[in-house]
Amino acid sequence: MQVVIWSDPTYASGQTTLAILLATMIACRKGYKTFLTSSLIKDESLEHYSLKTFERELDQFIGESNIEGVIRRIKNGKLTKDMIKDYCFSLLAHSNLDMLQSGKTLPDHEEYYHQFGYLMTLANAYYNISVIDCDLALDHPLTQLLLKTTDVLVVVGDPNLYRLEGLSHSCEEAKDLLTSIPKVFIMNKWEKGILKPFKKKIVGVDPVFIPYFPSLIEQANQNNLVDYVLRLSYSKKNYDAHVFLKSIEKAVERILTLGEEKITNGTTTEFHL
Repeated sequence: MQVVIWSDPTYASGQTTLAILLATMIACRKGYKTFLTSSLIKDESLEHYSLKTFERELDQFIGESNIEGVIRRIKNGKLTKDMIKDYCFSLLAHSNLDMLQSGKTLPDHEEYYHQFGYLMTLANAYYNISVIDCDLALDHPLTQLLLKTTDVLVVVGDPNLYRLEGLSHSCEEAKDLLTSIPKVFIMNKWEKGILKPFKKKIVGVDPVFIPYFPSLIEQANQNNLVDYVLRLSYSKKNYDAHVFLKSIEKAVERILTLGEEKITNGTTTEFHL
């Protein structure tokens, strides 16, 4: 099952931290073997929020434990689905959540898009669920390639009317591409005082509202996001942390409900290099 987390790349909506949260909850609470990566070639946000500095340095010392090593294998025709895990960093002790880090020298061209698409075909065959942090415009060639094999699209917005209208406009322009894909809309970083007018604005969409939680930003900047999410599971009811975690769980349940039949067998569309 392939899940793409997408938002308007012009603005910061908290999309990357949300991708990590959703992947962590899917792997930890549901027990699914989960693959997490980014569509951006040289963006280090995922590893910055998830890995301590010494972990990133150790990984670089070991060698190509990132997407560059995987692409090299693809070019040589030697990559199999069982080998992807060897290039990933395990974010959970029981190895249910593997993250493929970004590269440093890969060129942004059409050949890479096809190689990434082939990588996702193999990842979808090996893992129960693949989560892609897609911080590219909807008309970008790689985004369009990924959406052809996507089982659930998670659209992330934030409580700003101007940005919300821009997000809606982008989705409307790409409606021919998006119509056939099950979608979950998430309103990220909302606060109680502004919830009511936004419900009127997006009536009929039924979004999942993720509350603004400042502690999460602090933990992300300390490279501690995954561990922090796991600790939140012990928070008491009615506390902000508990409410926040329940909203993430609600988003996960909606995603899994929409793509439930694809979880075991991966995506139904095959991509050939």
